[in-house]
Amino acid sequence: LAADCEPRPFIRVSGEASVEVEPDQAMVRIGVESEAATARDAQLETNRIANAILVTVEELGIAPEALRTSQLRLLPVYESSQPQRGEPRRPRVVAYRATNTVSVRLGDLSRIGPVVDAAIEAGANRIEGLDLGLEDDTEARRRALVAAVEDAHSKAETIADALGVGLGPILEVGDQGIHVPRLAIQEQAMRGMAADTSTPVATGTIGVSASVMIRFGIDQAGED
Repeated sequence: LAADCEPRPFIRVSGEASVEVEPDQAMVRIGVESEAATARDAQLETNRIANAILVTVEELGIAPEALRTSQLRLLPVYESSQPQRGEPRRPRVVAYRATNTVSVRLGDLSRIGPVVDAAIEAGANRIEGLDLGLEDDTEARRRALVAAVEDAHSKAETIADALGVGLGPILEVGDQGIHVPRLAIQEQAMRGMAADTSTPVATGTIGVSASVMIRFGIDQAGED
């Protein structure tokens, strides 16, 4: 009777897989930075250029709802020289720096370069970053999960063969998670870029990964 109560032997494996998919959504963050002797002048100049960027991008056919201001900053610029020996350390404000970042959401990735070029032509002097992702990741998740299960089953079969036993029924399955990253291209200073230089953008692919845990019973009849 005690032997009948013994737990069934099993093989537990994890399966991992990743599928590569092309992104179909982009968020471009375009920035302008201005410096002036007064806070008001710095902000006014930044606002002027930011508005010009918005108008220029809309003229490319980008819908207004795809545009938004994602960051505003106004900071003092302090004197960089060090005080003389014995002088008190009192930082002196010598100017003000204002920044404005406009985010542009694009469903057509071929328009990233033209949008960046148009923004630079309108006065943008920074590209704060570019995020690439998927509008609908359902199919990519499904493919990654199927591949992870296949990987787990292959591992279990290999282990069973090495042990000289048969692979029994599935006793337990656990989803260990699916990861859908966003590709992020970090900010790049655009000062000094020639106006007639086209901006190339290689979007690459996104690796959607999945992991599962499966517990298989051991088929005792399969033993030698």
